[in-house]
Amino acid sequence: MKHFSTYFFIFFVFYSSLCFAQPHYARTILNPSSDLHSDMLIPTWDNGALNFGDSYTTNYISKLDSTGNIKWTRSYNFDFVNSTTTFIDGVRNRDSTNTVVGVVYTNNSFANGYVFCLKLKSNGDTLWCRKLMHSSFASLIPYSLCQTNDSGFVICGQASGSTVSSFVAKLSKTGALTWMKTLSSSFLSNAAYSIKQTTDSGYVMTGEIQNSSSDQSIFCSKLDKQGNLIWHKRYSESNTQNYSSGYDITVETDGYLMLAHTNSNLGSLVKIDFSGSILWAKQYNNAYASIIDQTQFPGRSLTLRKTTGHGRLITYKTNDFEGTALMTDTLGNFKWGAFTYLSSLDMVQLKNKSFVLIGNPPAIVERVSSPGSYGDLGIIVSDSLGTNSYTCYSQKNLTASTFTLSITSMSSSLTAGGTLSAMHPTLGVISLSTTLGCVDLPNGIEKYSMLNMRISPNPSNGKIIVQSDYLKNQALHFEVRDVTGRTLMLGQLEAGTEKSEMDLQSLNNGVYFYSIFSKNEVVKKGKIIISK
Repeated sequence: MKHFSTYFFIFFVFYSSLCFAQPHYARTILNPSSDLHSDMLIPTWDNGALNFGDSYTTNYISKLDSTGNIKWTRSYNFDFVNSTTTFIDGVRNRDSTNTVVGVVYTNNSFANGYVFCLKLKSNGDTLWCRKLMHSSFASLIPYSLCQTNDSGFVICGQASGSTVSSFVAKLSKTGALTWMKTLSSSFLSNAAYSIKQTTDSGYVMTGEIQNSSSDQSIFCSKLDKQGNLIWHKRYSESNTQNYSSGYDITVETDGYLMLAHTNSNLGSLVKIDFSGSILWAKQYNNAYASIIDQTQFPGRSLTLRKTTGHGRLITYKTNDFEGTALMTDTLGNFKWGAFTYLSSLDMVQLKNKSFVLIGNPPAIVERVSSPGSYGDLGIIVSDSLGTNSYTCYSQKNLTASTFTLSITSMSSSLTAGGTLSAMHPTLGVISLSTTLGCVDLPNGIEKYSMLNMRISPNPSNGKIIVQSDYLKNQALHFEVRDVTGRTLMLGQLEAGTEKSEMDLQSLNNGVYFYSIFSKNEVVKKGKIIISK
């Protein structure tokens, strides 16, 4: 009996090492003919992940195994003249299929866009593809997709036209439109960034609601299964100028967990009960991150995912030189953080409990007007504790602190509308390869100088200082647009000094978006608030 126990123990240790060993990997994805950009990851049932992105002229989906190697790649061409397609969110369905939503926008303007919803077989073949529009709005941008209990799907996002409003749409499992509703309120604008189905077959969603140019708050809404509004609440800080957004939400056993962006911190968790009352709020200091503005680059800027072991994974899509992800428990306590020199990150947990992270070198995080030379993607596979031995990836400690939000119940209504039609993307082949090792930063210090460009003050009275070592040798150009995407101002930042001024005093108080260019390549984008 003693010998049997000994042999059994040895066998168990050996077997466990085979089953649960989680080797570390760092890989680079290459495309010899065009730039690559990754939009998002979806974990698959077979211990892999699907990477959704674009290669400048076409969209693609690539299947990754548990080590980050590519198993297959499909290209998707939507064949629209002067249009661009972006994948935004996706889900792994219960029947081993996958469904994604994205936006098709024309003439490089999100002011003219519509939703597509694409359901795929496990090998990437199309089951169906639908186009969602609304006659009262010039543009629809989806931000979140959730599979429902009846194997259908619910989508939320922003509808823009003469007004800017949130929308919610319910699709059947075959892609038929069950209902679609837009949220009407007395506020300046609102956008829904995340939606989940609740245990009563209704829905909960979060986003941002803007009352004025200096007052943007988190909202959370509870809907019934037909999309009717049950309650609608606004969460704001006590600051004189409030710029907060709700980016993602999960359904917990005792309420809802919202991932928010508050005034000074990226990645605040707010726990509310089923009626919307706050139970606790914690914020995580991440001074290096500057998230991608969803009004300029539709996508999930911050994501919150449930993981095994009662963890909650937060991932940042940033414009900066550094990418960050962090893990908390269900009470918001910090467990571990991941740091890498990649931006526009997405990170998911695989079936074997390891994590796979994908991101772009900082130079290509923004979409540019012509192909550049920075087209590689980085893939990093870590163990279940988020550790990886490669030098391009390291652990990061963040500080957490509690903070206070106030709650206001709001009066709003939902209006029905919307149309759905079939789309037929063309499938093709795209040649991608991987190499072992990290993505190299292009152009070294020169590119680093552009990425560390400083824009201040913000908010501003209209005089804004741009600071970068790059300005010592080369002039840069800038563009300023309003919330509808309309260009209001074009100008030049003079060379010869590390500081140059953007004079925007002719603009009225409000929120604007700037882009700074070097030789037709976008090197910096962001939001400017004018408050005189």
